[in-house]
Amino acid sequence: NSSGTPVARPLWMEFPGDEKSFSNDEAFMVGNGLLVQGIYTERAKHVSVYLPGDESWYDLRSGFAYKGGQTHKYEVS
Repeated sequence: NSSGTPVARPLWMEFPGDEKSFSNDEAFMVGNGLLVQGIYTERAKHVSVYLPGDESWYDLRSGFAYKGGQTHKYEVS
């Protein structure tokens, strides 16, 4: 890219006005629209995902919209 911004970056880099994004070291952004949440517990059934900002976030599998600025419990398999 021409800006020098890394493709994979911490949440706070994409959402500098969102204080909760600074303390989240389990998720990162790929580009400006794909959030990747790490799962660090073996055989986890659910994970809590903080979605920064005030826009809606969409599950790529189901298309379900989640509200930003909140933590959501998400089922994993």
